[in-house]
Amino acid sequence: DGDFWLVKTDANGNTCGYSASGNCEGTSGGTSTFAKTFGRSSEEEVFHLLQLPDGFLLAGYTRSFGSGGYKGWVVKTDQSGNTCDYAVNGNCEETINGVPTFAKVFNGPLFEAFRAADQTNDGGFVFVGYTSSFTASSVPWLVKTDSMGNKCDYLNAAVSGNCEGTSNGMATFSKTYADTGKP
Repeated sequence: DGDFWLVKTDANGNTCGYSASGNCEGTSGGTSTFAKTFGRSSEEEVFHLLQLPDGFLLAGYTRSFGSGGYKGWVVKTDQSGNTCDYAVNGNCEETINGVPTFAKVFNGPLFEAFRAADQTNDGGFVFVGYTSSFTASSVPWLVKTDSMGNKCDYLNAAVSGNCEGTSNGMATFSKTYADTGKP
């Protein structure tokens, strides 16, 4: 079993003295350092870490939340690695220290995972990964969310997983790319 693990070091790679839980906060060389784990009872794996002006964004997958195996999971923290309480179902939103934080599960009937993430010009996020929930095999998947990780309703998008919408005034979409390479 593994969790997402976020570690902030000083300029020399030193951090706080984390314990078996993987969590700690401290100071090294005058720099605030921390180590934080994110996850629950099963397996989580982070594939992409994005440093933001107000915190960090982690993207990967979880097996602790959702049904049917691996699910895309993203976690946004403040600059100290703090996020909202996702313990019930992997989803939450909360402002901590004046910074919006969230955790979101991207749950389809089969398999989803994110391999890359970026912040868009409108303040939202884009996630790139793959899904097997809408086709006979695993295909590339592109998801655009608002600034709090809210997405269009791809589960009610017939059988394609493709949808477009808006949330908090920002465009959102989900696109799957089958063998043709076109959504």
